[in-house]
Amino acid sequence: MMDHVQGWLEKLEQFVKVNIKIDLSNFRLISVQKITIINDNKEKDKVRISDDKLEINYASMEESERQFLLQTIKEGFDQKQFNLLEDNSKERVDDIKEKSEIERSKEILNFFKDKICAEHWAALDASLYLREVFQEKQQIGELKRDIVHRYGEDGKNISNLCSAGYFDKGGYIREIYKEMSLDPDFSLEKFQKYFKTIVTISPFAVFVSKEMSEADVSGSILYRLETHKKYGLDFLAIHGLGKENVRKIKKIVHEIEVEKDLDVSINQDQPGVILVKILL
Repeated sequence: MMDHVQGWLEKLEQFVKVNIKIDLSNFRLISVQKITIINDNKEKDKVRISDDKLEINYASMEESERQFLLQTIKEGFDQKQFNLLEDNSKERVDDIKEKSEIERSKEILNFFKDKICAEHWAALDASLYLREVFQEKQQIGELKRDIVHRYGEDGKNISNLCSAGYFDKGGYIREIYKEMSLDPDFSLEKFQKYFKTIVTISPFAVFVSKEMSEADVSGSILYRLETHKKYGLDFLAIHGLGKENVRKIKKIVHEIEVEKDLDVSINQDQPGVILVKILL
């Protein structure tokens, strides 16, 4: 049995030596108990060695390295060597394996790769995993706290947007990118700037969809205005995508502005995308 274990451990040692440029030839005390796999997006090192412990950071690896790592460790699982794994390491490997097999999450991550900054992308990665765990009716409190700890308010807001489907196919943020990319002057920098705005002010925003009637839009804006005032918030943001939604928002905001004497600013860099701020 130990020969089988040594086989996949040797593959792991060779992988670290070739791909991550660390020689483990003098690290002969390595055993399964002394391997820890973490998923820390803020830690840039792929591997750290201390005393007789090998720590591998899944988050900092390239996709090809991740796949090899998963396959190598899977051999250990297939050989039923669970009893040799530390509990925390086993749970982490299980989480990584499960996440790597979620096709919907893979598609979303591939789409947004390089379209948003690395930290936002990492927060999205963690948020997609949280969503899958939640849909399996498991506890997510610790995962939510971890996202906030690692990525701050942006991470929390990205997680909420992710849970609401804004990153999915047909979702608001995906459609925003599609609409903006039609502009001859489009650039990733422009999208990333707008994305940052969405993330920052999303807790204070109304997102207008094509399914919403004028009455729906008006009612949602008026309700949020009253709620924001009640809790002492300074502004309400309104996002719209598509010419019909832009028209609806302009019409309704103008009516509310006249009726309630509000301070309104409209940002519309291109015809199909609008951001309105109402100061309270």
